[in-house]
Amino acid sequence: MEQRIETMNTQSETVDPAIRERVLETLHTLGEDIISYEGPHAGPTIFIVGGTHGNEILGVLLLGLLQRNLENGQLPLKAGKIKLALGNPKAIEVNERVAKGGDDLNRMFTPEVLNSEDNQGFEARRARNIAREIRNSDIVIDLHSTNRPSPAFVCAQDTDLHQSVFKWLPRKAVVFDPNRIVSGGGGSIDEIADDYGKVGICYESGQATDTKNLMPVFRALRGLMIENSMVEGELPEPPPIGADYTVVESIAYDPNNAFVFAEGKEQGFAPVTKGELIGHRGDEAVYSSVDGVILFPKRPEHQRMAGLVCYVASRRK
Repeated sequence: MEQRIETMNTQSETVDPAIRERVLETLHTLGEDIISYEGPHAGPTIFIVGGTHGNEILGVLLLGLLQRNLENGQLPLKAGKIKLALGNPKAIEVNERVAKGGDDLNRMFTPEVLNSEDNQGFEARRARNIAREIRNSDIVIDLHSTNRPSPAFVCAQDTDLHQSVFKWLPRKAVVFDPNRIVSGGGGSIDEIADDYGKVGICYESGQATDTKNLMPVFRALRGLMIENSMVEGELPEPPPIGADYTVVESIAYDPNNAFVFAEGKEQGFAPVTKGELIGHRGDEAVYSSVDGVILFPKRPEHQRMAGLVCYVASRRK
């Protein structure tokens, strides 16, 4: 019989005080620690990171939910190891993508940062600590959300091993980025996991204030654990398969000319056709080079930090 799993009310589309309180409880409990749960038998090691960006709350809530259920006996681990870590506790504390004066943690996983002690900023030190745990893991799942409305989707490499993991995650689509356009050449948690020969998955759960995917993602991770003989339970059916896309370009940010999206193009997965208007950079009209969708449309306050306003991806045939 399937065990009862602790749940919480997550129907609000905004960060109400009760949800913010739960985020802070998880922050207080985990802090900068990387906690580990190990079953009595050999099995894979799954490393789950949430809160890499501090305003993306679903990953933080999920870590708290996993921790409570692993510790209260509702999710007894019989094999392998589960590791949990908050990505950027300082950013979570202030409910911002990046802590004041800090760097984007998900661009710090580069050889220049990881192989040198010269950079002693908090995010650089945090990246080195997380990278050490990635080296000792088999599967690494980095939980994110978007700052504009968007359906849930996966970013991952196109391999059978990656497919065996992300098939469990509820999603509209899988986005492949073989040229690492989104990260500007590398530096994200899932990419460094792949570079280390692990299975790196970036999961985007939907808009940052939307927590309705909390329990579906929890059940997805439980399905992954059941399939890998880490916990007992009846193996569920994976969710429906969505569309596949490949990132083809980024739309640059110009600090001297504000970018205004065309109507309907400011949401994730807004469809575009080749030659269709994406928006205006000052007086300059910007058009899509392909038939596809808009990915990661940035809010004005995030465009300067990212150096771009959005990406465009084409649908794979």
